[in-house]
Amino acid sequence: MNFLHCVTFASLNQYFRCVSTVVLTNRIDYQSRDKYLFIVLVKKMISHEEKLSANVQLKQMINNYLTVHPNITLNAFANRSGISNTTLRRILDESSSSIPAPHTILNVVSYLHKEKRVSKLLDKVGGAIGEILNKSFNKFIFDEHQTKYSNNLNKLLQNFNYYIVYKLAANKKGTNDLEIRGILGDLGEKIVKELQQFKVIEKNEQAQYHAKDKNFALEIPIAINHLKELIKFYKTEEIHLGNNLFYSLSESLNERAIVKVKNIQREAIKGIHQVMSDEQSLGNIPYFLIALSDSMNYSSNRENIQ
Repeated sequence: MNFLHCVTFASLNQYFRCVSTVVLTNRIDYQSRDKYLFIVLVKKMISHEEKLSANVQLKQMINNYLTVHPNITLNAFANRSGISNTTLRRILDESSSSIPAPHTILNVVSYLHKEKRVSKLLDKVGGAIGEILNKSFNKFIFDEHQTKYSNNLNKLLQNFNYYIVYKLAANKKGTNDLEIRGILGDLGEKIVKELQQFKVIEKNEQAQYHAKDKNFALEIPIAINHLKELIKFYKTEEIHLGNNLFYSLSESLNERAIVKVKNIQREAIKGIHQVMSDEQSLGNIPYFLIALSDSMNYSSNRENIQ
């Protein structure tokens, strides 16, 4: 099962220690074969006071990787990690002190560690980068041993039609031609064939399409971009049938109240996720839920509220 993520930020009290590394390379000949010996020496553990800033830590991680893999160009690194060339060069610019967006950091770290499971990445990465990833993604991992992140899949799912078919195929029972045609019309057949060519969905003997990764992690910006189209599935004319709900609440609150509201919402979402994950809940109605909350005043410099 997959679900939309909405961003909540949390302050962490735990400090992480970063490892500063020095990479040495030496070419040796062994039984007439050329091999490279890469020796990574741990130089020291950085104390709390010496902790690297997020942008410096990310630069160091990328530069160390490129030193160990000299045949990988900046263009290749950007493409494989799912970020733009411009973004990568901005990160590596010594004069730049700006911190990349959380989803950009997630892309890079996922590639560096060759790890798609978000929960595992949160365990592996410390320092300022670890804090950013935990603040941005920690609260949305309900099935943390299975949720996986893929750069290539996220690129593909920027297309809404791909996204909606893949989302249906990611349901436990999968989807079929009739269901897809009912949503996308004749276009559905074309979308299915293209997703099969990309090898992200497959058709079983029961003529059901299933996603390769059922529990996929979708980047926040992509999910937000799809909201406008996804909300069109809400059918106001069918409220009397009891299949849908709509609530809109607003009030001026203090930070303590906002924390309470978010905790209630978070626990409710966990409970709904458990119901949706229960085998006895499975049926033939493709059902969706969107949960989000935020303040109505825009500011990019707001302090984090746990």
